[in-house]
Amino acid sequence: MPQHTPRLVMYYRTHCDGGLYVSPLPLIERRTGLTHLVVATVEAGADGDVRLNGAPPDCPDLAQMWDDVQVTQVYGARALAMIDGLDRLDHDFGACYPPLRRLLARRRLDGVDLHLTAPMSPAGLGRLIDRLRADFGPAFLIALTPSAAVDHDQVFRDRGADLAWLNLPMYGGPRSLADPCDYDAVLAGGVVPAGKLVAGAVTTPDNGGGGYVEIDRLAATVAELLHRHPGMGGVSGWEYYNALPGGTDAPWQWAERVGAALRLTRKP
Repeated sequence: MPQHTPRLVMYYRTHCDGGLYVSPLPLIERRTGLTHLVVATVEAGADGDVRLNGAPPDCPDLAQMWDDVQVTQVYGARALAMIDGLDRLDHDFGACYPPLRRLLARRRLDGVDLHLTAPMSPAGLGRLIDRLRADFGPAFLIALTPSAAVDHDQVFRDRGADLAWLNLPMYGGPRSLADPCDYDAVLAGGVVPAGKLVAGAVTTPDNGGGGYVEIDRLAATVAELLHRHPGMGGVSGWEYYNALPGGTDAPWQWAERVGAALRLTRKP
């Protein structure tokens, strides 16, 4: 993907809602401009105990989901796994990393989003990044999402050269995408460049944390940010299945509107 192309990243955590399968394929079929689909949430444990939302990732109930993720890759989106529970990898790397590596290889994923919900030691994070790079090569995408408890500037100083992008949540805390000011303020710090800064948005108030920005206002902010920073890293949405304005009946509409603001949406 050319550096000047902004990313449209959608988190795909809820794969079944009320007993009904939630397919990511409308994100491709509707030509929303999706560039990256992040399958969430993977947690690595000891003795081969890796889980996807608490279930074995190879269980039959997830077979259709994995097939559809592969279809999105065929049509040009990159598929990543969001990795949580990094403290286990920090403290017991030898036991926890191999099952994670097997999952990434088996499902032919294009990268990972390292979800730092709590501080991870610089040595532990560096070991994980170095091992992923050694095992999967230079084209493998390593993104990072820090929580409010993590100094994202320091993480970027330490390992920014290895990161495809930094996904910075701008909801559930002091930052917002109601206007461009908070994104601009992060860039003004001079540590994270625009091309590697992806602004994280929450797609509905139901997805927790506060900070939801209604779609018309969000689209206006995104369009203004793209005008100010043509090389901006992009926008991510947490999460897909109930995103407004379409809700569970048409969750792709959020991506469609944001993709249009990023000038990614393609009409049939």
